[in-house]
Amino acid sequence: MKTPYFLSMLALASVMPGGHVQAQYPERPITMVVPFAPGGGSDTLSRLVAQKVAEQQGASLVVENRPGGNTTIGARYVARAKPDGYTVLTAIDATMLFNPVLYKELSYEPSGDFDPVAMATYMPLVLSVAPDSSIQTVEQWIESLKKGQTDYAMYAHGAMPGRIAMEIITRSAGITLTPVPFNGSTPALQAVLGGHVPVLIDALAPSLPHLKADKLRPLIVTTQARTPILPNVPAAGEAGFSGVDLASWTGFFVPAGTDPAKRQWLEDAFVQALSDPDLVSKLRQLGMDVTIKRGAEFQQQIDRDGVRYKQVITDAGLAGTL
Repeated sequence: MKTPYFLSMLALASVMPGGHVQAQYPERPITMVVPFAPGGGSDTLSRLVAQKVAEQQGASLVVENRPGGNTTIGARYVARAKPDGYTVLTAIDATMLFNPVLYKELSYEPSGDFDPVAMATYMPLVLSVAPDSSIQTVEQWIESLKKGQTDYAMYAHGAMPGRIAMEIITRSAGITLTPVPFNGSTPALQAVLGGHVPVLIDALAPSLPHLKADKLRPLIVTTQARTPILPNVPAAGEAGFSGVDLASWTGFFVPAGTDPAKRQWLEDAFVQALSDPDLVSKLRQLGMDVTIKRGAEFQQQIDRDGVRYKQVITDAGLAGTL
């Protein structure tokens, strides 16, 4: 599925956001591959960024959805694409960090098949209970675990950040939890509201409408500092979970070997788009906090988190289970 943004291309040259001129690039539409179906958070982010880049740079961008395989189908497509600067992958942490550990065989190599362009969003997870639950705080939840309430609901196909966060929380608290996977955030939410599972851990974006409507009561977000999206909700660091600092990121990548000047054009253009206050406001309303990291800094975080998450996934017995 393709959605073009028909804004005029510059005829002879494209002006780079930094004020330089990259002759004859882009000459044709740039394809942004989203490894999810239309309508989700990554898809919405990509379309908003594509539109903003088009407005600011006079370029034309096309969003193409290639869902399936926990983002592996879209990632494989971009990994095999010609590194000519005209194919960009919208990836999440699972694409680059979790899949290489979870899958026995993977059709792409994150460290060798892609070059990072920029991180776009950094979205904490939120631990929530039903509004009529007797649990008011995360400390009370920990106490309830000692009474045998050890299940938690999660979205099976997008929940690895939640599973990792829970693994870290349970280790620091000296407890054991049982994940109850559901085929989507909505069924997981209904299980918690129906009293079948006591708590839900999910990304902030899908939880936010329910939190705003008081259909969920947030206990903590899974970062060391509070998020401006939920400024009144304690962070994990405040609750004594010093090792819990986890959020689900979304970023942009090009095939490895892409011309450095073109990759730099994309980095500058995407960073400028993500710096637009109107775009930041729209994404924050959707539960996505814009956190910009340029390619080199983004790669450093990927390398750093890759080591940490691999250890947690392996210790949880999940490595090579897909």
